[in-house]
Amino acid sequence: MLDLKEYAAIAGKPGLYKILKPTRTGVIIESVEEKPQRTTANATAKVSLLKEITIYTTDVVGSATLVSILETLYAKYPEGTPVNTKSDPADLLEFFGEILPDYDRERVYASDVKKIVNWYNLLLGYNPAMFEEVTAVDEAETAETPIAENAAAEETTSEVVEATAEEAPKPKKATKKAKAE
Repeated sequence: MLDLKEYAAIAGKPGLYKILKPTRTGVIIESVEEKPQRTTANATAKVSLLKEITIYTTDVVGSATLVSILETLYAKYPEGTPVNTKSDPADLLEFFGEILPDYDRERVYASDVKKIVNWYNLLLGYNPAMFEEVTAVDEAETAETPIAENAAAEETTSEVVEATAEEAPKPKKATKKAKAE
């Protein structure tokens, strides 16, 4: 899973920022650009952590995390720049439909898709190793745990739990004599 806990978007400021450390009056941030610049975001600034951002969907859950969307983008476009963000808004929304087919078309705007694509390109340019680590971890997890072995292990575990529950002695109720002592 992509680790975005230290990256944030700040209302009123373009781009993305890496949160370095807290101060008494806010947080020290570093811009995610070719030439990073450090500054302070006041406590009154609206700072949104990327790991907490979700996009509206029409499925049962009702939202999809930005992390999952960025991972899908990387799986489809590992080289970056999947779509020109200055293109027609209809093209942006059509592109986003390929990435997240069940997004809520009434509540997600072309400007939202433009931000997501820009953020993806910034993160990929700033720290491409972050995406490569996720891909390597996902491949290792799927190679280690075949589905048949997981199913057999679950069946064995449930049989052991049932057998243990049947053999376990039931606790005795406290008698009046034991309560008096």
